Amino acid sequence: MNHTFSASITVGPSDKRCRYWAKRITPDTTLKLPSEVSGAGDIPGPFLKLGDEELELGEFLIEGEQVHHRKMHGWTYSIVFLGSDGEVHSICPAAEHKAALKSAGMPVALLKGSGELAACVRLIHGFRAAMDAGVESVVLHDEHVSIADFLMALALKSAWFHPESAQHQPTPSATYRQALLMKAADPMDVVALPVESLAVG
Repeated sequence: MNHTFSASITVGPSDKRCRYWAKRITPDTTLKLPSEVSGAGDIPGPFLKLGDEELELGEFLIEGEQVHHRKMHGWTYSIVFLGSDGEVHSICPAAEHKAALKSAGMPVALLKGSGELAACVRLIHGFRAAMDAGVESVVLHDEHVSIADFLMALALKSAWFHPESAQHQPTPSATYRQALLMKAADPMDVVALPVESLAVG
C-alpha cells in the first residue's frame, strides 16, 4: 500500500460471553456479490486473532458477533474502517445505507442480497466505487470525501505537499482538504492548486 496512515484497534466482541469473528479486507481482497454471501466462509481471508491490531486507510474489518445472551438472537455484523477524517468508524449497515447506494447508481447485481453480512459487503463495494453510502461518519463539514478521493489526493502528494519541516507525510486533515479542492477543480489544474497551507492539519 502506498500510504502510512493507520489506527490501532481492538479485535474482540463487545460481550465476552458471545462468539465472535473478524476478517480484514484489504484493497486487494476480491469480494463476492452480496447475494452470494451468507456466512463467514464466504468472506475471503483468515480469521483474525483477538487483541490489538492495526488498520490501514483503505482497509476494512468485517466483524460478526453472536447475540444470544441479549433480547435478540442470532448474529450481528458490522464493518470497521479508518475514515478520511483520520478517525476509526464502526457501522452496522441499515436500510438507509442501501437506499443511498441505490440512489447513487449502484448496479442491481450489488443491490441484491439480504442480511447484515451481505449488507456489509455491499457497503464495502460502494466505498470502493467512491459512492456516497449516506454514512454520516465519513461526511465532514457537510462535504463528502470518499476513501477513493482521499487515496487519490495522497497519491498525488508530490504535486501539492510542501512541508516546512522534517515532516514526510501530510496529515489526514490536510489530505482531506486537498481532496476537497481536487473534487472542485478542473482535473487539468490539480497540480497547480495553491495548497502550501495544507502542510499542517
